[in-house]
Amino acid sequence: MNIKIRSFVFLPFIVLTACASKQDLVLFNDDLRKLKSDSELIKVQSVGSSSEIQQLRDDLQKLKNEGDAGKVQSAALASQMQQLRDEIQKMKGDSETGKVQTAASYADIQQIRDEVFRLQGSFEGGTHKNSEAFRRLGVEDSLLVYKADDLESRLQKIEQFFAGFNKSENQVPGIPLKKNDATSGKTSERLNEKALYDDGMEKLGKQGYVASRECFSTLLKSYPKSEFADKAQFQLAESYFGENKYENAILEYQVVIAKYLKSSKRPAALYKQALSFEKIGDPVNAKARYKDLLKVYPNSPEAGLAKKR
Repeated sequence: MNIKIRSFVFLPFIVLTACASKQDLVLFNDDLRKLKSDSELIKVQSVGSSSEIQQLRDDLQKLKNEGDAGKVQSAALASQMQQLRDEIQKMKGDSETGKVQTAASYADIQQIRDEVFRLQGSFEGGTHKNSEAFRRLGVEDSLLVYKADDLESRLQKIEQFFAGFNKSENQVPGIPLKKNDATSGKTSERLNEKALYDDGMEKLGKQGYVASRECFSTLLKSYPKSEFADKAQFQLAESYFGENKYENAILEYQVVIAKYLKSSKRPAALYKQALSFEKIGDPVNAKARYKDLLKVYPNSPEAGLAKKR
């Protein structure tokens, strides 16, 4: 009886227990499905995370590669920068060298300028001295122009006297002089004089100034009393004038004016000397020469030219 009673007592408990177990099983199954769902979700998330992790790994590797490339580029850039520094340093060195060379060049240029100024001063001093000499020459020669005729006439008389005296002493009585010998000698000399003069004129006409002067100088030296002497002297002065050497021309024209007082070239020498004074910037002496020309040779063609100056 007790056993039956116990059975009836525990039956509800068993039934309840059975009911509870079914409920638990349902809950368990729900939890299991939830776990499975979560597990599937986790798996999906894990796959996604793996993909992200792989992406991260790839990005990291890429960054590493870019970092290595950056290092290479940085090294190349550093090399270029060093090269630029070297070039800048070289340019600085060249600049310093250029400054030194420039300073040396400036010093050389300054020295050349000083030398030019010194030479210019010497030239101006020489020109002033020449001007003073020409001024004195003009004053002195102006006096000679007016006294020339009287002196020339006196000299001619003295020469004629001595020529007659020497002739009378050298002539032996009863022995006449050989006129043919004397005449032939004079003819030969005249031919040589004329040949020299003509040669000089030909070379002067071709602007051979130096060569023409050699001919005229030879004539004057070899035949100082030649009838071509005054003309040769004038043409010698003309050669300097044609060569624009006006100071030399002035001096050579002066020889014609002072030495050959009866020369037909004297008016031309006065006129060309006046022109030469103008060329060297000496109007005072030029005017004095024009004045002398107009007073001494008023009817000469050169006087007509002088009136127009």
